[in-house]
Amino acid sequence: MRFYSVGNQYLSSIQQGIQAFHCLGEMVLDYGAADPTLTDWLANHKTLICLNGGNNERLQSFYYFLVDENNPYLFTKFHEDEQSLGGIITCVGLIVPESIYNFKEDDPTTWDELTPWEIELATKLKRMPTAR
Repeated sequence: MRFYSVGNQYLSSIQQGIQAFHCLGEMVLDYGAADPTLTDWLANHKTLICLNGGNNERLQSFYYFLVDENNPYLFTKFHEDEQSLGGIITCVGLIVPESIYNFKEDDPTTWDELTPWEIELATKLKRMPTAR
């Protein structure tokens, strides 16, 4: 499992890292520290990948893609407060299994157990550059 943090491109790399941990905190608040997926990630995986998600509009679009009945994964978002950055989304976070991050667009054998929604998610994540 991995926690993917999709950050706002206008933040520095250190700010994107900080926002990733804010987002992880929101996930704990949203799902509870006893959630089995979250507990498994915290106890056994702890891998966090920071991606550049583009501007506020692209982050909102990605978040609303995740708000889907076909999404089986934990996800959340983090907003800075109105006084700091006008309330924009600075980070969207989600925990995904190995089947998502091992997906390869050019290798259909990696798609075998994925739903069409999961293939779209994996494609979106693969196309985002790492945060810098």
